[in-house]
Amino acid sequence: MVSELRRQSVVLDRPTWDRLRVAADDAGITKSELVRSAVEHYLAFRSGQSWNPNRIAELVEYSQMAVDQMLLKLAPETRDEIIEAVDIRMEQYHGG
Repeated sequence: MVSELRRQSVVLDRPTWDRLRVAADDAGITKSELVRSAVEHYLAFRSGQSWNPNRIAELVEYSQMAVDQMLLKLAPETRDEIIEAVDIRMEQYHGG
């Protein structure tokens, strides 16, 4: 719960304002609540108290490379089948 609120005006271009409105509506909250949440997440990230998307991407890339090398060495005959299955799952669960 927020104990004391301070007002800060923010000027947004129309496309950004429209995206903000849609996102707030989808979440069932006000635009102000969404902006407060976004600012809190940004400040937590900046202070190192939140996840770092670049670090996560780096870990995923490393993991993919390691698994690919293991497949090439230990099970080269199944590598293409596994990659095809991953592509299908990416499309099914993540839209591509």
